[in-house]
Amino acid sequence: MIDVSGEPSNHAGALASARLAEVDVVLVDADLKETDPAELVAGLALVCAAPVVVLSAAAGPGSPAAAALFLAGAHTVLHKPAGRLPLDLGGDLGDTLLTTLQQAAGP
Repeated sequence: MIDVSGEPSNHAGALASARLAEVDVVLVDADLKETDPAELVAGLALVCAAPVVVLSAAAGPGSPAAAALFLAGAHTVLHKPAGRLPLDLGGDLGDTLLTTLQQAAGP
């Protein structure tokens, strides 16, 4: 089971939440325009021991954007359609995301 706790809307909020929360995995939508996603991932890796899973429309497999996210400390980078994720994550993307989060979180 995946328990979602918190949804910070900005870089500072994400880092503050990560410092205080005891989570198994952190999920980042890298397509939010407020900050450089690699900078956010690097900050999260410094303040939180949980693996960081990144969703991005711009960071396709083998792309420079994906490489930058991995170098910043991302555990996994998943390519997603452009725009916000739907609340109903059915279908292939939802299945892949849930499997990835469960694997990253561990037993």
